[in-house]
Amino acid sequence: MFPIIALPSLSILLVGKGALLTKRAAQLRAEGMEVTVLDYFPDEDQIAGHAMMFVVGLDLETSKQLRDIAHRYHVWVNVHDTPDLCDFNVPSIMRQGDLLISVSTGGKAPGLAKRIRHHLEKLLGLDWDKRITKLHAVRQDWKKEELSYNEMVKRMDALIDKEGWL
Repeated sequence: MFPIIALPSLSILLVGKGALLTKRAAQLRAEGMEVTVLDYFPDEDQIAGHAMMFVVGLDLETSKQLRDIAHRYHVWVNVHDTPDLCDFNVPSIMRQGDLLISVSTGGKAPGLAKRIRHHLEKLLGLDWDKRITKLHAVRQDWKKEELSYNEMVKRMDALIDKEGWL
C-alpha cells in the first residue's frame, strides 16, 4: 500500500447511508477534497464522471453492484470494511499541521490501526508543526550551503537529538 496524500483535485463520489455516510463525508472534506454525496443508488453517468468512489453503509450485494459499475468506467472503489471489494484502503491518519502519519493493516484490522494511531499520538505529543517549521528553515539554509544529501541527513539527526524530540 502506498499512502496518497494530496487528493483534492480528484473527483470523488461518496455513496451510502447512515452515520457512516456523514462521517466519511466529513473526513474527506476535512482533507480538502471535493466530494459528491449520494444517499441513493446512482446511475452509471453519475459514477462515470469520478476518479474515486467510496461506498459506506450498504449491503454486500449493492456494494458489489456499485463496484462493478465503477470498474467499467475505471473508477477506483473503496467499500467500507470490505477489503476484498477495495481498490485502495483508507489508513488511520494522525495529522498535526504538516506532520502526517498513517497506519494501515490493509483493511484487515482497522481497529488495530486506530489503536496504534492513538498510541502514537500519545507517544509523540504536540507541537510538531512548530518543530517542522524550524527544521524546514534550517534545511533551506543547508541547501544554500549546497550540502550533500547525506550531510543534511546527519545534521538533521543531530539537531533532532539535540532538541530531544525523539
